[in-house]
Amino acid sequence: MSDFQTTSAKQPIILDDILPVVLAEYWVSRAEFLGPGRHPRVVQARESFVWLVRKLTVMSYPDIAKYCGRLTLKGVPSHCASVHQYRRANAKYLAGTPDSRGRPMNEVLDSIRMVLLEGRKAI
Repeated sequence: MSDFQTTSAKQPIILDDILPVVLAEYWVSRAEFLGPGRHPRVVQARESFVWLVRKLTVMSYPDIAKYCGRLTLKGVPSHCASVHQYRRANAKYLAGTPDSRGRPMNEVLDSIRMVLLEGRKAI
């Protein structure tokens, strides 16, 4: 597992940087992500988003819930817990492919992290 906490960037990563990369990685629309749907690809996109936001920003769970249009914290902390379990097991997620083959969780998160860090260097 790689260390996701980095501090040597010119610009901080913000939620509006993370969300489009996660949506593209999981082939999920913004409407699906923010909606009530529970398709595994949408749930996994939400889990990855919450985990990345907690690792790469100083946002709290209530702030993340508000950004996602949630009135309560219900589900937000559990998304992080799910990702920790998947990372330990390096389980396959449905990201990166339009079918359901999936990729290992650590590979998915490393890929998203690299895209975000490369974007920061360009600023």
